[in-house]
Amino acid sequence: MSLIVIACSSILYKPETLIFISNKILNNDYTIDYSDIDSKISLRSPSITLSNLSAKNQYLKDIVKAKKVEIGIDIFNTILKGHINLSSLKVEDIQFLEESASQNSSSYKVQINDLFIKAEEFHIRSSDTFVTIDQGSISIVSTNGELNDIPFTDINIFNNSGSKKYFFTSSFLLNEEIIKKGEFINLDNFSDAKINLYLQSNGYYDSELNNLNNLNKYSFSDSRLVTKSKYEINDIDMVLFGNIDERLSGLFSSNIPDQGLTGSILISNNEIKLQSSLLFDMADLLESTDYFSMSGLEKFDAIINISNEAVSLKLNTNLNNTVIKSSLDELKKDLNIKLATNIFISDLSNPTYLIENKKFKAFIGERNNGFFSLGASLDKEIMEIDTNDGFHIFLSLNKFKIDDLFSNNDLNNTSNLKSMTISINQLDIFQNLYEDQLLKIDFLEDEINASFSGMDLNGTIRIDPSNFIRIDLNDSKFDFKNLSYDGLEVSSGINDINLRLVGKNIELFNEVFQDIDFYLLKNKTITTLDNIRISSKNLNIGPYTNNDKAYISYNKKVDLYKVKGLFEINNKNNTLSNIIDYDFDYLSTNLNIQWISLKEIKDLEGDIDFLLKDFQSKTSLPDSALLRALKIFNLNAIIENISNETILDSNNLVINRAEGNLYIGKNRALISKSIKLETNEARMRWVGQILKDNDGLLDELDLNLEMRLKVSENIPWYAAIFGGIPALAGGIVFENIFDERLDDVSTFKFNVKGSLENPQIIRLN
Repeated sequence: MSLIVIACSSILYKPETLIFISNKILNNDYTIDYSDIDSKISLRSPSITLSNLSAKNQYLKDIVKAKKVEIGIDIFNTILKGHINLSSLKVEDIQFLEESASQNSSSYKVQINDLFIKAEEFHIRSSDTFVTIDQGSISIVSTNGELNDIPFTDINIFNNSGSKKYFFTSSFLLNEEIIKKGEFINLDNFSDAKINLYLQSNGYYDSELNNLNNLNKYSFSDSRLVTKSKYEINDIDMVLFGNIDERLSGLFSSNIPDQGLTGSILISNNEIKLQSSLLFDMADLLESTDYFSMSGLEKFDAIINISNEAVSLKLNTNLNNTVIKSSLDELKKDLNIKLATNIFISDLSNPTYLIENKKFKAFIGERNNGFFSLGASLDKEIMEIDTNDGFHIFLSLNKFKIDDLFSNNDLNNTSNLKSMTISINQLDIFQNLYEDQLLKIDFLEDEINASFSGMDLNGTIRIDPSNFIRIDLNDSKFDFKNLSYDGLEVSSGINDINLRLVGKNIELFNEVFQDIDFYLLKNKTITTLDNIRISSKNLNIGPYTNNDKAYISYNKKVDLYKVKGLFEINNKNNTLSNIIDYDFDYLSTNLNIQWISLKEIKDLEGDIDFLLKDFQSKTSLPDSALLRALKIFNLNAIIENISNETILDSNNLVINRAEGNLYIGKNRALISKSIKLETNEARMRWVGQILKDNDGLLDELDLNLEMRLKVSENIPWYAAIFGGIPALAGGIVFENIFDERLDDVSTFKFNVKGSLENPQIIRLN
């Protein structure tokens, strides 16, 4: 205590005495020299200032030098607490030149209220520092200050007497400005940052090896990072631990857009890796279509990498809780069926998606460009595309129905779709099966072009900006025996069609067509085959008289049929046996007619020119709508007027030859030129008219018939003409071939009156 009083008095009146006393306290292990000394007199807190201070060890070697040292002593607290209490200690340009090897056994304590030390390597400022020296061991405790402008809450240093290691613990408070200035964490990859960091560091400094070894703990709270690509990571709470390999690892929680994250973190080589789990409703990831839809709540293992100015995301899951529905069997997946799936997003601010699993692979770019690939057979084609020009679809399918492609508007709604390439083991086109087909579709700016090739199906399709479709086929084969109009309409789901079909060497119904050319026009009401030109060995369709185009049209709303054109059918090989219930060898007809209802043949109008050979019906004529309409030629009543013999019943109709012309107007059907019929038993010539009733049905008869036949006894009637007609009674033998007149001797003449249901036959000779 006496030394303290003497020291205080010396500072007041003779400051150099303090240096003398200090040297005595240091027991000659150290000596302090200076070039100048000055004091500031104050009863409570006097101070001295030394210039060019140096401290020497017992070998008189400089161990510390300082340009200026200012020491302020708190006299009251020094006396009260029994140890040196400095109100301030400020040291400028201090240099540590050589470490002391002293074994000083002195013990003392120094408390410093305001400390500032500036050296070449560091500068430190503290509001409260406590130094304890005990027999050569040094302990320093400093709180509430700054080290190299870094705020700290405490720094503790301990050096055991004679040791080269200085152990320390420290706690710092850092923000983004301090971090950038001190380059403690590389923030170059971020355009904006808000950081609240509490850093705890423990370790030691080996002065002999000039080596620092420490472990750090980084605690972030309420922090925020924004990458240069404007991707935000908010509400960051994180604890990191520094490792001896200079890597940082720990736990974190944060928020990214539309998702909260918790997990682990690893920082190495300026790269930040976050591992977490994300939960997604799979129905929200992709828009559902008939081709592809997902549902289920799925958990993903996520890895977020922050490096090189980008934030990337890797997602892994087995899709165990996901159901995939699709019109394509290859894409379907049931619940609880595992499908390991990887999703990689290279930059979350400008997302691109790479999705891979055993079923499919997809890449989706910034502008929804990229590709989708199902199966691996088209990998070579994928390598050849430019994913920057749009979206491309590649499908390797075992079975595929063509109506699946047009069953909805999915393709029309995909404006960025550039192409589709489909490899199909078995293609189903309206129940026609084709093996090993390759279908390519290019969606250009103002049109769609497609090509298809394979066994029995080859050609191209072009759709222009007006949605007009042109189909060119060659060397192809079709079988529509199981296809009805209604079935086509339901299965295709297409309401509006405007297309032209051009074909070369096309096989239909076992018939090879050298040329096919027609337009198909369809809306919700009317379907038309227009401008028909078809040529083959057994079927030819072409223009009507005066080269008017041939067409077949159906109005669904009013059940109206229209037919126009020249139709020539050679049916000797029963080509049409699977389509209609009538056999004939040959038919040539010029038609320009229309009617309502196939069942009733109502409001029939138009012109019919025909030549028919070897015709025979297979069904009961009253069940045939067409033949019931022609029942005006029923010979039943006629035969009854010739003979009272019993009539043999027959519902079959057999005609060797028929030709003629029939004009049907709004009110009547007129046979202006005779209709000639030839059977095995008779030749007939019909003229006259049939009037229509108020319902537009042919009803009232006004016909004349000339029939040449030969009568003999007990010869059965077995030829019938049009609609439920019994066979002719026996005794009639056909003579001669048609000529321009009938011989009066062998000709019967009749007048036919009444109605179709109840004809009245009047024999005239």
